[in-house]
Formats: sequence, C-alpha cells, structure tokens
Amino acid sequence: MSLTATVKKVTPMMTQWHACKRRAKDDVLLFRVDDFYESFYA
Repeated sequence: MSLTATVKKVTPMMTQWHACKRRAKDDVLLFRVDDFYESFYA
C-alpha cells in the first residue's frame, strides 16, 4: 500500500491529532469523544 492511499483514509480527528502531536511530541494527548476522553498512540 502506498503512502498516498494510507493518508486518504485518515479521519479529520486523526489529522488534528497528528498536527497536535508534532507540536507536543512528549505529551499525552486526550481527545474528547462524546462523553469520555480517548488517547491514541502512534
């Protein structure tokens, strides 16, 4: 699978997560999803 095919499948929330993670590499990011918070690891 090419990188282009992978990037097209990224959701808007994960695009935002990657942008935040580039600025805060050593921080834990929590995203509010409905009534709770989720963390993602990459």
